[in-house]
Amino acid sequence: MKKSLVLIGVASVLLLSGCTNSEVKTEIKLQLSENEYLYAKYSGYFDISRGQTVETVSPQLLSELRAEMEPAKEEAVAVLTKMIVSAAEPVPALAGVFNKVKATWVTDEEPNTWIITINREINGNRVTRLLETPADGGFWETYSNEEVFQYLNNINRLLRDPSYLTGLGIEPDTTEFGIENPLFIILRPNLKPDGTFDEGSTVGLAHFNDTALLNTIFSFRTFKAELLRDMNLIWGLKPVIGSEDYFELHAVKATRDGRPMLKCESIVSATVDKKNYPPVVTINMNAEGAQKWAVMTRENVGRNLAFVMKNKVYFSPGVAQEIVSGSSTISADFTEEEAADLAILLGSGYLPPFGVRVLSIR
Repeated sequence: MKKSLVLIGVASVLLLSGCTNSEVKTEIKLQLSENEYLYAKYSGYFDISRGQTVETVSPQLLSELRAEMEPAKEEAVAVLTKMIVSAAEPVPALAGVFNKVKATWVTDEEPNTWIITINREINGNRVTRLLETPADGGFWETYSNEEVFQYLNNINRLLRDPSYLTGLGIEPDTTEFGIENPLFIILRPNLKPDGTFDEGSTVGLAHFNDTALLNTIFSFRTFKAELLRDMNLIWGLKPVIGSEDYFELHAVKATRDGRPMLKCESIVSATVDKKNYPPVVTINMNAEGAQKWAVMTRENVGRNLAFVMKNKVYFSPGVAQEIVSGSSTISADFTEEEAADLAILLGSGYLPPFGVRVLSIR
């Protein structure tokens, strides 16, 4: 009995020693783009379409603008560090107690470059993907499927003119249905089995090989004029459930200033509940965000709100009732890693609009 106790004691000492003397260290070298920040924050000075670029701004003004962005750089590096910490490879519970996660950063010799050091191993591909994802996400109002069909049908009628098909490089479908519905041959309307409109913001489904062609059609001046001025047609991030080839097209309402009605910066924390399948993400908002969220949900009961990031609809939940708490649970077709990544992106805090480039991980 005493021998067993001694052996257990020795094992415990060895484990504690291993926990407290870990030499694991990962360095992430990254660079921020000043130009992307300037174009995003000071758009009045920069308009590429009018020839206004960084080179055309007076040196004095450019120097002043760059001085103003210095605090934003520190803020950005702090948020990026939090992302890295959240995405670090897990360690045994006891190791986490005696070797707590630590992350530090220092400036590098290269301009606008930092080295972030963390005492954990990381998945380089995953961390790179997270850090280089633009933090431009937010919630938008949407149009319903039934509301949009009439506008799509107008485009469908115009496409019956063979000259449009030829100009777009579309091979005409000579079947009776194809002749009458050249658009709906490539964009399948979102209908129920009984032929009625399905609920939600999804207005159609298309094979991934046809998404670029449909983008061209909807951006063509003649066809774009048939859509409402504040209607943006945006593809879903992932293929529809049960298919690897078809993607949903959503109808999102644009705003006057081109910004989402509720931005990511209103979210103060996000967590993942992996007990459910698919896993769910719970978000909590600050006071201002909670007020906006209450208004958005109250005015959109029975409709859908789309969360858009990188010009993709990540999810489009239906609103059952007004939400006044500032806390909401997001359920979608997430894998565990996708849900975890989304929680990291949403819960790491506001990331100033710098372009981020990961230079190396070692």
